[in-house]
Amino acid sequence: MIKSIKRLALLFVAAATMLNVSCGKDEPEQKPEPETPQIMNLVGTTWKFYYEGDVQGVELTMTDELTIFSADSLTRHVAAVIAGQAREQNSTLHYTWDGTTLALTGTSVVLTYRKSDNVFFRAPEDDPEMAQIMNMLGITELVYEKQ
Repeated sequence: MIKSIKRLALLFVAAATMLNVSCGKDEPEQKPEPETPQIMNLVGTTWKFYYEGDVQGVELTMTDELTIFSADSLTRHVAAVIAGQAREQNSTLHYTWDGTTLALTGTSVVLTYRKSDNVFFRAPEDDPEMAQIMNMLGITELVYEKQ
């Protein structure tokens, strides 16, 4: 009889343990935080477009260089040599950067970042006036490479 009571007590302990484990409150499932894509830091980088060629019989060399010195400002240096005559323009501009698009405030310049090539580009469909210039130059997009 004592053996039976011990077995019965052991069964009750086992059952109580199982009930406690299986009927216990479930921990709320912790959902992982949605991954926020890392936005590349542009501060301290320089991006340059370079063109050299013949446009309607005239030799042309052109550069457009963007040097980003703060989280919202950059220096733009545009230089062109047309038929041996040089022209340059420097300006400090504000910009916005969302991880995909770099837009120069106060201008029509909007560059798209192409991660696979690590370049910014400006496509002709982004600006009809620029499309005409690209057509004259014989290029399909302006590509700014990291320097």
